[in-house]
Amino acid sequence: MRKCQHNSSLKHLKNLKKVIRIALANDWIRKDPFFGIQFKHEETNIEFLTQDELETLIHNEFTIPRLAQVRDIFVFCTFTGLAFIDVKQLTPNHLMKDNNGAMWIRKSRQKTGNMCNIPVLSAFEGSGGAHKGIFRLAKGGCDTGNL
Repeated sequence: MRKCQHNSSLKHLKNLKKVIRIALANDWIRKDPFFGIQFKHEETNIEFLTQDELETLIHNEFTIPRLAQVRDIFVFCTFTGLAFIDVKQLTPNHLMKDNNGAMWIRKSRQKTGNMCNIPVLSAFEGSGGAHKGIFRLAKGGCDTGNL
């Protein structure tokens, strides 16, 4: 059995409770073992990367190219707010130029289906940016098959 934190355990118990309710509805069992039990989530404090930590990560040199690619994708996700699956699905068709010549990512999100418009920061556009490879990654699609 895995060692779960409190909220993770509750998630699994809630799923089990749904199965029990189905069993009750179909008369497969007579009593609800969860009767009278209420689940309470514990408040959690989510820690975010600081600007210094992000800068350290951005400027860190990796000797393994795969790790550098993972770092680049992570940083790209951090600045755009896109999930990994959304970056993986990026194609040149998702990149648009507005009337002022600024580049935008226009894509529907995998999880929600909501259309999003995200400005592409100059650091990702190419020649002057620290991560010029990321824009190429988005332009040509992301080879994440071996990550």
